[in-house]
Amino acid sequence: ESTSTSDTAIIISPDSATLSGAGASQVFTASGIDTNNSLALPLEWSVTDPSKGNIVASGGSSAVYYSNGAGGSNAIKVRDQGESEGVATVNQE
Repeated sequence: ESTSTSDTAIIISPDSATLSGAGASQVFTASGIDTNNSLALPLEWSVTDPSKGNIVASGGSSAVYYSNGAGGSNAIKVRDQGESEGVATVNQE
């Protein structure tokens, strides 16, 4: 079994969240995949579908996602300065 972390070296907590209605928000926190893997700050947060919501604040290892109320799912992505990445999912009702 491979222990390579090249695909997803950052863990986002929670890895998925369900939000209901416009104005709903969720704090996401990034961490290294293990205790020997520190994050190369600053982190760059993004979303795949800005029509559903956006990252409205970020600092250190955390970011706040704000839903505009559109239904569907949105992926939250984070990348550190070492090109490690992580992904979480927001489901909007």
